[in-house]
Amino acid sequence: MIRYSVSYKQPHRHFISFEARIPVAGRESVQLQLAAWRPGRYELGNFSKNIRAFQISDVDGSKLSFRKLTKDLWEADCKGLQEIVLAYEYYAAELNAGSSFLDEKLFYINPVNCFLFLADQPEMAFEVSLDLPENYTLACGLNKISHNVLSAKSFDELADCPLIASADLRHLQYHIGKHVFHIWIEGDVSLDEPRLVNEFVAFTKSQLIMFGDIPCDEYHFLFLFSPYFVRHGVEHSNSTVIAMGPAADFQSEPLFKDLLGISCHELFHTWNVKSIRPVEMLPYDFTKENYSRLGYVYEGVTTYYGDLLLWRSGSFNDTDWLSAVEERLQKHLENAGRFNLSVADSSFDTWLDGYGAGPRQSREEPLGVGGESLHDWLVNTPTFKGTHGDGTAHGGDIDEEFAARSMAGIGAWIMGRNMFGPIRGPWPDESWHGWW
Repeated sequence: MIRYSVSYKQPHRHFISFEARIPVAGRESVQLQLAAWRPGRYELGNFSKNIRAFQISDVDGSKLSFRKLTKDLWEADCKGLQEIVLAYEYYAAELNAGSSFLDEKLFYINPVNCFLFLADQPEMAFEVSLDLPENYTLACGLNKISHNVLSAKSFDELADCPLIASADLRHLQYHIGKHVFHIWIEGDVSLDEPRLVNEFVAFTKSQLIMFGDIPCDEYHFLFLFSPYFVRHGVEHSNSTVIAMGPAADFQSEPLFKDLLGISCHELFHTWNVKSIRPVEMLPYDFTKENYSRLGYVYEGVTTYYGDLLLWRSGSFNDTDWLSAVEERLQKHLENAGRFNLSVADSSFDTWLDGYGAGPRQSREEPLGVGGESLHDWLVNTPTFKGTHGDGTAHGGDIDEEFAARSMAGIGAWIMGRNMFGPIRGPWPDESWHGWW
């Protein structure tokens, strides 16, 4: 069993400390793997970019030599020892449904981001001890051995069980037959909680009627409500993380139904892709992309049934459901990519998807905090300043050369809606006229 201890000292710096005691059974060397592929998002991830202070020692603290073989694979010299100690820090500063995040109020980990396993023994069990403030409540689908101590039968189980802990975590629950469903709410959000539970009971029952049973005794909805715009859900075998924001807007009926939509969708994934999955993903290979041409089944069918089951349960009326179907069809018809790739071929390339804004995206920081620095080379050139009526910049360096060439012969930019502005959903009015 690999025994991990997880702690932190300065949460405002976003670094989480990991120490693992790893049995190596007298071998001369072992390889330690960090996941490269993340189920739920179905994309390659470069999680090792967030690791620093990586070191390996014996149980007495003497350093052992190691080398990095790939971006996420290390080989350690064990010198015939029975156990080695791995230590490192992970930078957790991204708040979405598939990331990890630490600050003064929230401890949130997706283990697939930041736990290592023996490359030739992914089936080895894990024990995880968390050093958390006494007033923190912990939410996770893993088995609890004792207070803040969790266990997993294998890396596959560990990687599939995100956890959230905070002093402000709110807990609701409901029972259907022998099964318990937990709703964990983190963030400054005002919700009609009795209605929320009633709606969840209704769409959960509609799914159980369809499938007959659910392949877990307890299920956890882990909600992260952010002050910034975000819509992101990731499915897991007995839980889902759903990140939504701005939290202040969720008293409106459209956003409440948006919350129901993504929740019903993610619960449906418990069967479709977590239990019933493409053979190429059984078992998951965490070291590389897992190709499949069935993305349109495990995502497309889930999207369709997510809306339909809300209608069957009474959470959506006829207008709600038909509007949802119309929106899905309209997106398909307006997507020129359908003329380039079939849905099967597009599914095969799903793992290539990886573009995103930086952390804490908002109207004031449309590319996320620090994202505008990507454009520093451009905004100080005479060409850029000239297009904005500023004639103060002078120079003829290579930045200006590329800026001038990129703007040559352009009369107007045609932007897609998401580039034009931050508004999502129905247009409330015509007050937004662009970023500049």
